[in-house]
Amino acid sequence: MAALTLLIDANFEVDIYDLGDDLHLHPKTMANYYQEIGCRVSTLTERDRARYGIQSKVEAAQHRIARLRVPLVFPKSKSVSYRRKKAGTR
Repeated sequence: MAALTLLIDANFEVDIYDLGDDLHLHPKTMANYYQEIGCRVSTLTERDRARYGIQSKVEAAQHRIARLRVPLVFPKSKSVSYRRKKAGTR
């Protein structure tokens, strides 16, 4: 669903605060979903505040923008390394 929301807007960006509020999900959870598909999540700039009609800096501090960047860089998965048992001891 996160990928579809990026396709709706021509700029491939979405305000995750509004979407998370509609879906009743925590903003950090929403940010993780967008980071998993290769987006960068950042705070609002002055230009973003003007575009979204947000006047106060307090309200802007709550909002985050997920932007799809090219080339895609996916987060590294955390792998667990297992030690092999030594063979030959019986």
